[in-house]
Amino acid sequence: MPLHGFNFRRHEVANLLRHSETFDLSRMARQRLAWFAYALAHEGNVSLTCRYFGISRSTFLRWATRFDPRRPETLEERSRRPHHVRAPKTAKNVVELIRTYRRKFPTLGKAQIAGKLQAEHHLQVSASTVGRVIARERLFFADLPSHQYKRTGLDLEPGAPSKPFNSSASLAPDTEAGEAGVSPASDFPVTGS
Repeated sequence: MPLHGFNFRRHEVANLLRHSETFDLSRMARQRLAWFAYALAHEGNVSLTCRYFGISRSTFLRWATRFDPRRPETLEERSRRPHHVRAPKTAKNVVELIRTYRRKFPTLGKAQIAGKLQAEHHLQVSASTVGRVIARERLFFADLPSHQYKRTGLDLEPGAPSKPFNSSASLAPDTEAGEAGVSPASDFPVTGS
């Protein structure tokens, strides 16, 4: 008996499960076959199958619609990569000028570089474009923790303090919170009652 609304039968799914090694199916593709076998063994009960395997109905139905028993590769994930990716249109000479500015002035920001390009080279380049070039080309040369992280991605965790925590710098017991730069609780309004 076929699963209602789908083009596969119990014996086809069972046959594919038996020969899944021959077809070189991935573990997830074999798992999807198991979904269909279970559903067919339980009178096509999709809800029961989804509860049993812990998947959503939409996931089950998407794969059931895609599955063709004559083509087992339909159970494999498809690439999600876009077919066409727009190539950057920033001219190579502009990229080189941005690279030169970043090497010479490592902490110079995107707006300042855009201003220098306009003033010194009469090139109209937006700060956003400069920022995209800096990120894409990984032009982070300063000896700063944020630049180290962006260069390697391994040196620091995002949001980590740039200096180690000094536990001896904590508040002394006789220091009031307001003096240490911490707002006292009375500065925060109480809402509600």
